[in-house]
Amino acid sequence: MKKVLNFSALLMILLALAAMICFLGGCSIISPIINPSDITDTPEQREEAERKSIINATTFREGVSINGVAVGGMTYDEARSALLPLESELLGKFKYTFVAGENTYTLSATDLGVTVNLGEVLNAAFNICRTGTLAELKAELESIKTNGRDFPLQCIVSSEGIDSTIRKMTSDVYIAPVDATVEINKDDRDNRFTYVDGKDGQEIDREALVEMLNKLSAQSALEATVDMPVKPISPSVTVDDLKTLTTRRAFFGTSYSMSNSNNRVHNIKKASGLINGVVVAPGEEFSTNDALGPRRLETGWLPATAIILGGAGTEDQPGGGVCQVSTTLYNAVVMSDLEIVYRRGHSRVSAYIPGGRDATIDTGNIDFIWKNNTEHNIYVFSWVSSSKEEIYCEIYGEPFPDTFDAIDFVSEKVEEIEPTPTEYIELASLYAPYWKVRNAARKGYIYESFAVYYKNGVEVNRVSLGKTKYNMHPTRIYVWPGYVYGTPLDPLYEIKSDQ
Repeated sequence: MKKVLNFSALLMILLALAAMICFLGGCSIISPIINPSDITDTPEQREEAERKSIINATTFREGVSINGVAVGGMTYDEARSALLPLESELLGKFKYTFVAGENTYTLSATDLGVTVNLGEVLNAAFNICRTGTLAELKAELESIKTNGRDFPLQCIVSSEGIDSTIRKMTSDVYIAPVDATVEINKDDRDNRFTYVDGKDGQEIDREALVEMLNKLSAQSALEATVDMPVKPISPSVTVDDLKTLTTRRAFFGTSYSMSNSNNRVHNIKKASGLINGVVVAPGEEFSTNDALGPRRLETGWLPATAIILGGAGTEDQPGGGVCQVSTTLYNAVVMSDLEIVYRRGHSRVSAYIPGGRDATIDTGNIDFIWKNNTEHNIYVFSWVSSSKEEIYCEIYGEPFPDTFDAIDFVSEKVEEIEPTPTEYIELASLYAPYWKVRNAARKGYIYESFAVYYKNGVEVNRVSLGKTKYNMHPTRIYVWPGYVYGTPLDPLYEIKSDQ
């Protein structure tokens, strides 16, 4: 025990001596040398630290309120919890009355899909005093503390709520527009159409309604009466549209002066009248036989010359002459660039039209059919000029496309077919030496027809419409039974056709 105390005393003496030596030598082994860069408490640093503490505050500023509720000193979550009852209260008070026509609709927040912009307002209120210098921040904090700053809540109508409201009230407000119309004056060749102006309709103006609701929201209006705003709806078809869609596409005429018996002219006029003023809808087919109906005496048709025996002869039939009407129509249809569905030429070339450009018809047998291949109505007009002995056809509709502005219809004779030798046909009612000519020899022909397209008078396209064959006929003679081929026929015993 005595040795321990002596060691301690010695240690104390040595430490005292070391301290004295250091003091007398002007140095210290206790305090380190201070580096100026290690100093952290300069005025600038203290100011920045204070600025950051303001910016990074975790509570609302003193003096801040949301919709009149003081939230200063609250955390974000505390303020939100305090305001949730107010949000429910606002939604419960929300009531807008809409006036639509003669009816009114009172809608709640639920009806309109209303939401309160609580989150947006909380963020805006919480984020004030987050930028600027320390002096600016202190000045703003003092202003808020002294004067207060309130952030009002707003009720926002959703897009879905607006559209739902519009759907509810559409029938009360909506008035359909009335398109312009066109009336046909089928017997007024100088004024084919009369145009009637359309009328505007109306519908709810969604953009104006949204603007009105936004203004009410900005005013924090919980109750309001709203006259549903309307805007006009223009007709989809105007008079100008109709004028464009009633452009004349083609005009064509033929003369019947070479075959103008009263009965034939009657039939031509009757057929022309049945076609005049016809309207063919887009995609619709026009049947000439359907338009004219059966050609019979009891339906008002008169007997007139018609081609029979494959072009070898003629006879009077009810409706004779109507093929000139179908032919005139055919040429106008081709020149209108409409689709030919079915057409057949006569068995021999007609006197009133070049070969390849005729269209024969026969009740219940042969028809001329064409189709409206445009996107709008086609209007057909047909009439007869008694003074000129001519029949005409006009076709109106949408204008031609930009690629052409006119179509011509031409045909070319590509082949002549000579008659074969005379044929003799025994007829039981004849006896030697009497005989009769059934038909004289007639050449046959083949024509090819073309639709020729023009633009500003220059041919831009030529489309073949096919070939038409007209029958050749040898001379055919009726002879008595037992006639020996080659036996001369005495002209004195020829029976004429009128005998």
